[in-house]
Amino acid sequence: MGTDEHTDRAATDEPDGATAYEASLRPPGESLRSTDDTGDDLGGPAPDEGQPATTTSRAGYDVDDVSGSADPARYE
Repeated sequence: MGTDEHTDRAATDEPDGATAYEASLRPPGESLRSTDDTGDDLGGPAPDEGQPATTTSRAGYDVDDVSGSADPARYE
């Protein structure tokens, strides 16, 4: 245990091989790769349900109910 060298850590976590210090000097979001993924988890409607994808997630729950954007007064 007298060594300062860590064998359980990678030399870098950045995809381009930059060190943590170099990556910290970048503007926010610069090291992120752009993809076609929009980051949402909305899928198409199930064939038998016919609900639009904007209100139904792949998990099958009401997106508005869990997002906090629903009106709490609509429930009786």
